[in-house]
Amino acid sequence: MNSCKQVRAIVLAAAIVTGSVAEATEYLLGPGDVVELSVVSVPELKQRSAIGPDGELFLPLVGLIKVNNSTVADLSVRVRAALTGKSVRQRTPDGRFSLFPLYEDEIGIAVAEYRPIYVDGDVAKPGEQLFRPGLTVRKAAAIAGGLRPAFLRGKAEGIMVPDLWAERRNLSVELTHARLVLARAQDELNGTTQLAEREHSGSTLSELKKNQQEQLKVRNADLYNEQKSTQNLVDETQRQISTLSQQLVELQRDYNQQADELKKFRTQVENGISPYIRALEQQRALTFASDRVSQTRIQLSQSTTALEQYNRQTHRKKEQRQLELLRELDEMNIKIAEVESRRLANTEKLAYGAMAQSYNTDARGTPNIYLIRQTEKGASREAADYETELHPGDVVDIRILPPDGISRSADARP
Repeated sequence: MNSCKQVRAIVLAAAIVTGSVAEATEYLLGPGDVVELSVVSVPELKQRSAIGPDGELFLPLVGLIKVNNSTVADLSVRVRAALTGKSVRQRTPDGRFSLFPLYEDEIGIAVAEYRPIYVDGDVAKPGEQLFRPGLTVRKAAAIAGGLRPAFLRGKAEGIMVPDLWAERRNLSVELTHARLVLARAQDELNGTTQLAEREHSGSTLSELKKNQQEQLKVRNADLYNEQKSTQNLVDETQRQISTLSQQLVELQRDYNQQADELKKFRTQVENGISPYIRALEQQRALTFASDRVSQTRIQLSQSTTALEQYNRQTHRKKEQRQLELLRELDEMNIKIAEVESRRLANTEKLAYGAMAQSYNTDARGTPNIYLIRQTEKGASREAADYETELHPGDVVDIRILPPDGISRSADARP
């Protein structure tokens, strides 16, 4: 029996030693804390229970008890008072069940997990953190990713200012190229043979302008050659039409004369003045003249149709070229708007990057740190420093002093 009591005393002492520093400083329990109940002689009764939002805790053989703002020592007294003298049914080594009483010195209460702390303000990753004994403001700030102005959070993440300047130069070149293509397409649509003078500086931009000037020159030359070739076909066809029209007039006149001659010969044949053979020869000559008239009419119709096709082809190519240029203008206008939007975003990133670099907390001293802690009298707000030790449930508010000339109105808080 004495050895059993000694074991219980040793286990109870171990439970006290493993208690947190918060317990030694009269730590007040609250929602979110996890409490562990242990009974030396009844390992089956060991259980962890979380304190609910209403400040109540459920323990076996005890039930629901109100523990909000209670110390661990107070809770231990209440639990021991509730459990001491109660009997627990257990199986004996011989297989039978017997009732064993619970003794006060074998009942232990300890905090297994503390409620989290919260870091707010000018840190990279604000929010909830797991409480660890010995946690200080400095450690909590480090776990939160270090100091970062709240109004720059998410905007200046990973910003490399040199890379942004390189991106800006590339965007400037891209924007100038798009504007030059737009200008070339406009000049080409207006029939201009020389790219209009515009302000551009730098060897790269001058080279871009030279390339667009060459494109305008080549495209105008291609257009001129194509139009000249088509015009030559039109002129040749018009000459053919003119020649065929004259031939048709002459052939029709010859045909009419031969038709009149044939009528005379037929009359003479009927009167016996001319032989019948002369009328047959005149009929063959008239048929030949008729064939020539028909062939010339066919050739004239074909030439007229070809001329109409050439004119339609010229008009269609002109419309296609205009449509292509208008489509190119639309594409360049869209691209210019897109690049300008990217330049605007780049400008904002550069501004945020410059502001982020300006926040040199080492040069401006320690930031303002405030500690919000729940006490028996309610929440209190007090100034703290990096070495202030935190308690479970504490809220740490860290404020960086802004550099001169930078306003924090966008992130103003009371």
